Amino acid sequence: MVENIAVVAVAVFLVLYGTRDLVKLLSLQKRRRIIRATPTTPVGKVEKGFVELKGQALPIKSDLLLTSPISGAKCLFWRYEIQRQRYSGRTGLVWETIKEDQLGESFVMRDNSGAAVINLHEVEIDLVRDRTEHISPGQVLLPEVQRFFRVVGFDFASGPTKGPAADAAPAQSGDAGKPAPSTGKPPLAFAPDGHCPGPSLASLEAGRACRTESQGLVRVIESYLLPGDGIYVHGYASPTEPEVLLEDATKARVTIAANPESPAFFISDKTEPMLLHELEEESRVLFLWLVGLFGLAALLLAVVISGRQR
Repeated sequence: MVENIAVVAVAVFLVLYGTRDLVKLLSLQKRRRIIRATPTTPVGKVEKGFVELKGQALPIKSDLLLTSPISGAKCLFWRYEIQRQRYSGRTGLVWETIKEDQLGESFVMRDNSGAAVINLHEVEIDLVRDRTEHISPGQVLLPEVQRFFRVVGFDFASGPTKGPAADAAPAQSGDAGKPAPSTGKPPLAFAPDGHCPGPSLASLEAGRACRTESQGLVRVIESYLLPGDGIYVHGYASPTEPEVLLEDATKARVTIAANPESPAFFISDKTEPMLLHELEEESRVLFLWLVGLFGLAALLLAVVISGRQR
């Protein structure tokens, strides 16, 4: 009896454990259907409602650009992630995000037919990774990577501490530029030669940027959207009031933004075929994983039921 209860408990746990991935799979399938079912509308012919657009990302004014925190690229939007490598019983070694942030301003997308303002509030953005830096014990860090860790408050020597930040975030140009969010932590204590102090530090959960031998590698990923980059957009279009006049005298008549009536608000610098391929691959992996997980749960329950019938 006790054994049966334990087996049933394990089966229930497996089902509950897979529920989150099932929700994710359904979300991926929904996005895939939206991409396939929504035709591309020329920007100049957009009126009101949910639309799919393809065009170039451009600043509203040429001086309204941000500066990416690692590479210093003049951009419209940036994001970074600090990740550590850990072992997962499901997939083996995986990368786990331990800190991330992003910053962006409204910008314009254009095609041959016209222009539209993109309001980034509540947008989901999927960008190609522009830069990845792997960090291991004893590695000499590039100056821009050292500066980045100072800005975000990852302390190699003593971990995160409280107090006013000694270093300001990277300067942003233009009236729309805003400093990267400050964590309120002092700069990092680096060794004089710029080396990571070594593998004897406390865990990354405490905010360390180095690893011990048991913690695995650390990497920093930076993505940004440059002026002139091609973008793919799903969002809700509505009239821009007042119309935005660009530097070349073109008027942006509509704004693309989040809306409760819109099934999605999504921006990517990837092509439509690339997005569909990624969605199909991720869906396939999740589907096979869930088949195995739920199949094992069903097998355990079948064993319990057959045992009761004897």
